[in-house]
Amino acid sequence: MYVIWDGVWENVSGNKTFTGTETTHVKLKLNVTYSELLEKAYELTSLNRDEFDIEMTWWAKYDSKSLVVPVRNDDDVETLVSFNTERRCSIPLCLVFNKKKEMEMPKEPRESHNSNIPGLEHAGLVSTEQAVLGSAEQSGLGSAVKNGKGSTEQAGKGSTEQDGEGSTEQTGKGSTEQAEKGSTEHAGIGSTEQAGIGSTEQDGIGSTEPAGLRKSLVPYTLIDDFSPQYTDAIQEETSSGHCNGNEDWPYNLDDELENDPFFTGGDDDDVPMFESQNTAIRTSHELIQDSHLDNTIFLPIFENNGRTNVDDPGTSTQSIRKRKETSSSDTIDACSSVVGNDIFLNQVFTSRAELVLKLNKISILKNREFKTKWCDKRRFLAVCRDEKCPWRLRASPDGNLWIVKRYHKIHTCSVDLVKHSHRNATDHFVAEIIKDHFSNPTHVFPPAAVISEVKKSLFIDLSYHTAWRAREKAIGLVMGTPIESFAKLPAYFHRLKEVNPGTITHIERHEDGHFKYCFMSLGASQRGFLANIRPVIAIDGTFLRGKYGGTLLLATAMDGNKQLYPIAFGIVDSENNESWNWFLSKLHEIIGHVLDLVIISDRHKSIMKGVADVFPNAVHGICIFHLRMNVVAKFKKVDVAALLYKAGKTYDEAEHKSCMNAILRKDPRVYNYLTDDAKVEQWARVYFPGNRYSIMTTNIAESMNAVLKDVRTYPPVSLMDTIVTKLSEWYAKRREIAMKMNGPLTTWAEKRIIKRDELSRSYSTRRVNNVTYYVGDGKKNTVVDLNGRTCTCRRFQLDKLPCSHALAVAAVKEVSKFELSSPYYSSEYLLLAYSETIMPVGHEDEWNTPFEVSNPTLSIPKKVRGVGRPGNTSRILSQGEEPAHVLRCGKCKNKGHNRRTCKDPGNRIN
Repeated sequence: MYVIWDGVWENVSGNKTFTGTETTHVKLKLNVTYSELLEKAYELTSLNRDEFDIEMTWWAKYDSKSLVVPVRNDDDVETLVSFNTERRCSIPLCLVFNKKKEMEMPKEPRESHNSNIPGLEHAGLVSTEQAVLGSAEQSGLGSAVKNGKGSTEQAGKGSTEQDGEGSTEQTGKGSTEQAEKGSTEHAGIGSTEQAGIGSTEQDGIGSTEPAGLRKSLVPYTLIDDFSPQYTDAIQEETSSGHCNGNEDWPYNLDDELENDPFFTGGDDDDVPMFESQNTAIRTSHELIQDSHLDNTIFLPIFENNGRTNVDDPGTSTQSIRKRKETSSSDTIDACSSVVGNDIFLNQVFTSRAELVLKLNKISILKNREFKTKWCDKRRFLAVCRDEKCPWRLRASPDGNLWIVKRYHKIHTCSVDLVKHSHRNATDHFVAEIIKDHFSNPTHVFPPAAVISEVKKSLFIDLSYHTAWRAREKAIGLVMGTPIESFAKLPAYFHRLKEVNPGTITHIERHEDGHFKYCFMSLGASQRGFLANIRPVIAIDGTFLRGKYGGTLLLATAMDGNKQLYPIAFGIVDSENNESWNWFLSKLHEIIGHVLDLVIISDRHKSIMKGVADVFPNAVHGICIFHLRMNVVAKFKKVDVAALLYKAGKTYDEAEHKSCMNAILRKDPRVYNYLTDDAKVEQWARVYFPGNRYSIMTTNIAESMNAVLKDVRTYPPVSLMDTIVTKLSEWYAKRREIAMKMNGPLTTWAEKRIIKRDELSRSYSTRRVNNVTYYVGDGKKNTVVDLNGRTCTCRRFQLDKLPCSHALAVAAVKEVSKFELSSPYYSSEYLLLAYSETIMPVGHEDEWNTPFEVSNPTLSIPKKVRGVGRPGNTSRILSQGEEPAHVLRCGKCKNKGHNRRTCKDPGNRIN
């Protein structure tokens, strides 16, 4: 819900309009109560409950007119919330401030207890009468002449004169031209005058005091307003720039800033780093206790008198908020500077980035925009996007900390200048907002989700590019930089082997210590595959999208319930002969010699060579899907995809030959490619020498790539930890599912047999001998041998599941249909495959890493430049299209060149 305050209700053409200057939005629960909403209003406005009442209102349309509706109880709050939710309309909550009754003035002036304090006269605290009323004759309406020596003289004409630079003369009732506005003048020595009460120095009360006493007094100053000189200076400034160079940069900006009264006004050393500055304007004669003087005095202070101009920064209610007073002994927690919805003078930040983050937050909450006018190691200046708006902030460093030295917080610009894509919603700011989404490594949060989250919470439209960069930065904030991740990889692998016995890891380095390859295989996966999983492995690679690139290689099997069963993972530089040979060698070390092993892959030459060298006894099969893609790429105008799939998947040799002849008639080149180059025995099921268990593609590996699609930008440790976490979740979930299976087969295998059994009910069977039967299905006749578990249709022996013909014979012989299946499809094998637990690595603080593991430090991969000359990746512009980014000169402001190539003689660099 939007909240507007710092304004009043006005009649405009018979309709009520709220002229508020401060705007933000808050998240409220649907059952929020009146007291909770009122508490939130005081929290947003920072008003003192003892001084102000807040009247909550909203407007509603009735008979083409706008009416003001008050909010006084829980029912009113429920009505307002329902309008914003059920009717899907945005009705802001308008806050009106009413000052409470003032404290009565003391009838008799109390005797001053401060007269005996040495140096108090120099501090301007001459007597209680003067502190409260200025003088008996003036009755608070007079003023004082400051001569720079600390004394105070009553001026009959009610004028105030400050000796030295920046002196002013006040006429009338002891007030300046902005007496009713409660303005503050920064004279040359940094003093502050509050009109109507005599004068108040910034570091004291009354006239100028010695330096030794100035820092001993708790100051009461107004930081929301500045002198007329400064206001005029703001309105005259029209130049702007930006820290990142995207904005126009003034040629004489340095000279301009040196002459800026805001930028140069006052010495930074006048404000100690931990010197407390009370920023409250009191609205009554309050009893103030000075912690250093241990005496009580009365101070007359500015009163609003109800004549508030909401457009005037000097008299806005924003300027009379109650702020917490701190003493010079208070400890400032700089790390908490980003907490809260505003910035105050002398606020300390741990870095300039933290300050900018806080400014971004405030500008978005208040629906305003700022830009950086100056940004270097010595100073930071931010101004409003509207050059006529006086809002600005200046900060400078003090050691490693940054301190706010000047701050004018009032915006006079229009909210119409702000676009839906807020300029201060930078990728750095968004990264801070969304970083919690990456605390769980398995939680996928793509750029589209980032856009949706920011739109929902901040009502800002992000571009996809900004969302992508914000996601990358958020990953870096949570998971560390790639350099840190590579250095931490040996320690991570060491801890992984400690908590998961039997786990095999390996890191290959270059001679100079740079990362080359890494390999990981969990002990539970190795033992589960060797004992309970079909001996078919699909291998594949997918490129990584991190800063240093690389390729993720993986070996995956499939369990009896048709689920992915990953075995090993590796990170290499690219898919080449050396990398694939290294990965397959490590895979061979963990699984050894597996009987009837089948390896399926695409037709990558490095894979073909590596399988032949490392697994000479294994049968190498080709993925039929990748083969189809190769045919489409090589023979673009020949449509043989359907025939190719049918020829590769068929169990019948005659049907295969029929499909191949059809391909031959369409294009002999395709036929020769499939029979000679591709080797038909590697992709056609009917001629395949091994047993593929109906696994004809590498989809199992491709599916694993899809699972890891959104984490391929992660650094290596986070990537490996995501894989381990995902496998740990899979094992726990699938183990629970396997325990709940009541039948002898897995759910997938049982459904397949039931479907085939329905077909077998119409088949005719004829006994040949005790174990052999002749079965007719209406299309062709087959011979089934239950003892040998074969059928002339070849499904029974190739799938290791009974075909429909075998099920028809099993029904005649009253043999259990499920006992004819391979044990790889049993629920028992499935439970054993996931019986072990994969333990997470845990937090880095729990790792006990030996010195020899982490030393020497593992460096980032070498950046290998590609062969040949880099191509031109820029898109050719359409006719009449202009480039999105045009080079602009920082001197003459013309387009098409920069400063160094500027041909303007007056701007030439010597």
